[in-house]
Amino acid sequence: MCCDQDDAIFAMRIANMANTFYKIDTEELKENDENLDESGSRENKKYLQSDHRLLRHKIWKKPGFWEEALKESVFAQLGPHVSTKWDEMNTEELREVVSGVHNILFGQLGTLSFSMLQQGLTKEEVRDLKLFYWQSIVSLHY
Repeated sequence: MCCDQDDAIFAMRIANMANTFYKIDTEELKENDENLDESGSRENKKYLQSDHRLLRHKIWKKPGFWEEALKESVFAQLGPHVSTKWDEMNTEELREVVSGVHNILFGQLGTLSFSMLQQGLTKEEVRDLKLFYWQSIVSLHY
């Protein structure tokens, strides 16, 4: 069962926020600790992404989730390229737009690969997304 489009969009927003937001735990430490501030304590940032409930959420393993996340993130980045009339472009314009699309795909794949590893997926599962990426590139050309 593949995930809904909205599942991928919202889950990726949450994953992004989890890598951004943190809470600060202040620990009382020994006087000779190099990382102490003036008050004799050290700030310890605990990012939401390290919360085991988020890491173990079943959506990260849901069939089709990462492919849908890649597709949605690419379409969001493409914006004006989606409505481009490819057959009306000269060779140089076409080459420039296709290069831009490839750069978007590559950038989003890198971002999602990192997110997959952050969410506890294996390298094999990340490779599967890369295979999906290459299949997407081939389908753009034919």
